[in-house]
Amino acid sequence: MKKKILITILIIIVLIMLILVIREIYLNYDKIENNNEEYTRDQVIELLDNGSKYNNYYRTVNTENGKEEFYYKDNILACYYDSKLKYWMNLTDGSRRMIFIDDYDSDSVGEVVDFENIIFPMENTQLGYYSTIYDTENFDFKYKGITKINDRDTLIVETDSKIDSSLKIKYYIDKQTGVIVKRTEFDKVLFLTKDKKEYDRGIRFDVVTDENIKEPDLTNVETYEINFPSLTIW
Repeated sequence: MKKKILITILIIIVLIMLILVIREIYLNYDKIENNNEEYTRDQVIELLDNGSKYNNYYRTVNTENGKEEFYYKDNILACYYDSKLKYWMNLTDGSRRMIFIDDYDSDSVGEVVDFENIIFPMENTQLGYYSTIYDTENFDFKYKGITKINDRDTLIVETDSKIDSSLKIKYYIDKQTGVIVKRTEFDKVLFLTKDKKEYDRGIRFDVVTDENIKEPDLTNVETYEINFPSLTIW
């Protein structure tokens, strides 16, 4: 009798372990199309820097502020909340300018003081979008391979926190442009995934028009000086 109970317990333990292993494989699986190339961290950072300069793409995400849409073309960046312009930047050296709309019901808008000398993109970001790939001090790096997203070759890289062992982040980077199209965050307990969150940026390439990024008409609008605002770029 005792032997049967022990065998039953052992079978249950093995089944639980098998389920956990299958779950872990499922949560971490990426369909690798090409694993023949190898990218170092420096090569990936160079690719990300090129992505900051790629001059025609759109992205969208639903946030607590509503639907946020981001247009970038010809060094001009325009961000809309629910189809209303929130901020507009000209990032061309010698012509740099930023307009920020704090109150849609007001007849005035803010213009960032001395925007020509403000560093944007900020440190460790791709056009304002923070990435742990840049943070060599606090995150380890591993190249995983190339997959397909929307029929485009996409690099997969993984970063593990040196400070918080429970945190792992995967980035999916469009190979042609260097733009980050998606990231996945894992909350780990030992070798098991406690939670997984995916953040698809809704990237579309080469669809932005001059109309999307046109400079706001301030003919009958009063402007006032503001400091560079705190921006959350998804």
